[in-house]
Amino acid sequence: MIFSQDRGELRKFILSAWQKHINKQPIEPLEQIIVQVLGEHSEYHALFENEDKALGKDFSAEFNEVNPFLHIALHISIIEQLSTDQPPGVREAFQSIMAKLGDEHEATHRMMDVLAEIIWTAQDQQSMPDMKNYLARLQAIGKK
Repeated sequence: MIFSQDRGELRKFILSAWQKHINKQPIEPLEQIIVQVLGEHSEYHALFENEDKALGKDFSAEFNEVNPFLHIALHISIIEQLSTDQPPGVREAFQSIMAKLGDEHEATHRMMDVLAEIIWTAQDQQSMPDMKNYLARLQAIGKK
């Protein structure tokens, strides 16, 4: 479900994982990752505990609003990339960024910024994400 193109389905999946956690119900491995990420983002808890509000909310970059669903999805993407080292070398780049910054969460956020831009560019150009550029940019962050 997390790979659906339907915004509502994706949001419901994330919200369901959080509600299962709150209600101490069994959760699947992917739901556990969502809960772990949400555990690091207490600023989203109130929104995610109000399903109707969360499902209907639009987030505007114009008004500098962070979309917490996108934020969580990007975290999950980075976790998956690191667990599989895809693209090859991403795990090493992450280690370099983390060593430079001294903070795993901040290193992840730096990677997410680059990933979001790579995805946005690919969508804008109606092309596949440029993973060579992505990796090169991550490596540059780790070296600065």
